[in-house]
Amino acid sequence: MISRTAGGGLRAEGVTLRMLIVWAYRVQNYQISGGPAWMDSTQWTVVAKAPASPSPEEVIEEEKMTDAERASTMGMVKRRTQTLLEERFQLSIQRESRERNGYALSIGKSGVKMKESEDQAQVDSIGRGGGLIIGKNCRTSLLAQYLAAVLESPVIDRTGLTAHFDFRLKFTPDSAAAAGVADPGTPLLAAIQDQLGLKLEKAKAPIDALVILKAEKASEN
Repeated sequence: MISRTAGGGLRAEGVTLRMLIVWAYRVQNYQISGGPAWMDSTQWTVVAKAPASPSPEEVIEEEKMTDAERASTMGMVKRRTQTLLEERFQLSIQRESRERNGYALSIGKSGVKMKESEDQAQVDSIGRGGGLIIGKNCRTSLLAQYLAAVLESPVIDRTGLTAHFDFRLKFTPDSAAAAGVADPGTPLLAAIQDQLGLKLEKAKAPIDALVILKAEKASEN
């Protein structure tokens, strides 16, 4: 669990260094290379307090923020987390631009089947587990990020949609299909088209790759 706390702080429980890097640098696992083996196994609890005198944008109640204000505040917390990783884990990275096979998310022939959220000002909310992704007040740009995590490949949002949507996407994970389940259900790509009215097609995508040059275990304090 990784969450932002009031005033621009951070709380993370039972997370690996890789998870923290993924969160702080806005990347997926497939974008990271290098690093020590313990980066994927040793778990940490991180509590980062907010500044003593937070700026005005940090104390605005979440539900009263605009999308731009939420993005700005979250970006600030992520930058602080990057600094924390550099100081406590001696993390050193190198960024590289690469191109790899991925997917493009666009609107299907049947049109969008998702329901637009009643309150477009509410915070994006999305979660996944097993073969289920549930979005509430969620934009397709965030859905694309979650699909990238499921597919372990980049997903580009080419829907052109800016509204927030409520949806429930149920599909069969590749692990279940590979295990020879008698009723494998609906594969992800088909489920996206049938249930959301969107489609995923293969496409080349540029990615921002992170190469871990150095990382050391942090002290407990």
